[in-house]
Amino acid sequence: MITIRDLVRFWDTALNILYNRQGFVNEFKKVIAEYGITRESKIFDVSAGTGFLALDLKKDGYHIAINDASKRMLRLLKVNAANFTLDKIEVTNIPWQLLSKNVKRQYDLLLCRGNSLVYAKSWHKKVHDLTNAREVILSSLRNFYNLLKPRGILWIDITSDEEI
Repeated sequence: MITIRDLVRFWDTALNILYNRQGFVNEFKKVIAEYGITRESKIFDVSAGTGFLALDLKKDGYHIAINDASKRMLRLLKVNAANFTLDKIEVTNIPWQLLSKNVKRQYDLLLCRGNSLVYAKSWHKKVHDLTNAREVILSSLRNFYNLLKPRGILWIDITSDEEI
């Protein structure tokens, strides 16, 4: 039987082989440094998934809080955090539309990675429900903005033009 640990190990292997995980992390740190983000900056990954990048930054001494709306993803993240030997990680399980009501601090950098934004309405469903998707995305963006310090940076990546 395949366990959660097996899935995490498989995904980590894929990241290392297919995406050059450490190379990506190093380049990401160079890019955010150009915008003044340092290890002292406050970072919030709102779509952390299994922890790729967030845990790497934490391991490298960055102050990062982690959120994902999926409890399943957060279970995988906790397995990965144990593999990284990271113990003090701020982790929340809050839908984006409720973030600014539940999170009381502001951040220098907010990450919404992994093509997550386009699935704001339907990430948890087997069939993509586009009803009110625009409103849900806009509400999510407003919540992201409210969590940023003045002159804070919102990083959103969308990996496929067809999904916009």
